[in-house]
Amino acid sequence: MNFSFAKQPIVDVENQIVAYELLFRGAESIRNQPDQIDRATDHIISGNFILAIVNHLEGEQRYFVNFTEQDLLEDKASLLPQKSVVIEILEHCQPTKPLLDTLKNLRIQGYTIALDDFELSSPWLEYAHLADIIKVDVMACPEQDIKEIASRFKGMSVRLLAEKVEDEQQFLRYLEYGYHLFQGFHFYKPIVTSLKVLNPRKLFLLELLNLVSQSDTTMEEVSENIAKDAALMTVLLRKANDNSRMVSKPILSIKHAVSYIGLAELKKLIRIVITAELAVNRPPILYSNAIKRAQTMAFMANNYRLGGDAEVAYSVGLLSLFDAILAVDMAEICQQLRLPEDISQALVSREGAWGELLQMIDAIEQGNWQLLAAHTKAHQLNVNELLGFYHGL
Repeated sequence: MNFSFAKQPIVDVENQIVAYELLFRGAESIRNQPDQIDRATDHIISGNFILAIVNHLEGEQRYFVNFTEQDLLEDKASLLPQKSVVIEILEHCQPTKPLLDTLKNLRIQGYTIALDDFELSSPWLEYAHLADIIKVDVMACPEQDIKEIASRFKGMSVRLLAEKVEDEQQFLRYLEYGYHLFQGFHFYKPIVTSLKVLNPRKLFLLELLNLVSQSDTTMEEVSENIAKDAALMTVLLRKANDNSRMVSKPILSIKHAVSYIGLAELKKLIRIVITAELAVNRPPILYSNAIKRAQTMAFMANNYRLGGDAEVAYSVGLLSLFDAILAVDMAEICQQLRLPEDISQALVSREGAWGELLQMIDAIEQGNWQLLAAHTKAHQLNVNELLGFYHGL
């Protein structure tokens, strides 16, 4: 899905960009004019979106991300890399014990904490020591308070950020007060950009697909992840029961399913179910060809000892059509799944051992017999056997 967001630069005393604040409007498009973007964020979107955006943006600067109390208590912040983000606490959050405990834990983990729209009357004054950065809205805060805040924190490790600075005079005044960071139209307006990312459920399904494609995945790992999605678990248990009609008692759990049909069979079932769900409302041939590619890749790995592990081969073949199934660029899929370099190169540019197998399958589907002959000859493969397997699926 297309997701629009904006980033507004934050500068230091030398006007050098040191960070950005990410501004969101949920999954809908934000308004196109930067000077019309409302700085307040009504809610944070899924951590998967934020992670995709942080991974997408270049440079070593940090990104300030707004969090509500609920976001923090649900542990969404821990989805993000400590070195890339600043956890910004929205002004309406109250310093309750659960929230304070969460912030202390985040600090222990190495996260940077910022308090948004700080005022002298704020209930956070007593707990300001938990913050690394204190943001002051200079448009909403009385001038005397702006100066008093700087005086109170002078000599302390906390850094002060003046936001909504609109002219040079303001900048020089707050610089003199002792502020360390600055943000506002005087420096930069928000920069609007768009990114095509997977929605959280599709990303979860792809991550699960990636998990079950690894030969060392355990039953506990599979069960734990499937338990996160009731709909997927229901479908899998129904299919497991259909595949085990001789069982006297119904299969009621993933562990139960493994004991009857085996982990390898369950992983195969998961791959098929996930691919079918992701291919809903897409041309049916995409689903059938993805399965054929997966099975052919596994066949070549097993029978010709090409590429490597057959389970990985199956996964690579399956994923090779997911750019068309999901209508998302393959490089973006590889990045969001954090796939190994050899698999990413195979899927994106058909390089490496896995890429060569995909080239053979591409040649079969495109009727490029000259290319297919060159590959099969190089590996001393029986081209008729390979074609017979693929077309017999």
